[in-house]
Amino acid sequence: MQKFRGLMSAIKRNLQTNPIVETNSQLTIQLEKGAEAYVAFEKVDENTYNLVHTEIPEQYQGQGLGRELAKRIFDHLIVQRSLKLQLSCEFLQRFYFQTLPTYKGHVIEDFTID
Repeated sequence: MQKFRGLMSAIKRNLQTNPIVETNSQLTIQLEKGAEAYVAFEKVDENTYNLVHTEIPEQYQGQGLGRELAKRIFDHLIVQRSLKLQLSCEFLQRFYFQTLPTYKGHVIEDFTID
């Protein structure tokens, strides 16, 4: 159990500190060799990204890493790059509402949470 906690601590630290790599459709952070977390997006225009999917490797799900990934990506896109966001991903929609008012005014609220 202690070994697992140490591994998760290292994975969480990597998620918080490793660089965000942007491709044409993904923002990716390497968790460890061979394991990445990412948010898929569609570029709406020069100032707006639609975030469509969040992915954490199966072996790390349920450990709070999705929330850490969401915070890191929101801070990167909103705080550092001053972009607007649309949220098609339900996980990110829930994260947004749980963290209000932190990102209010930067997310286009064209969705509802059931």
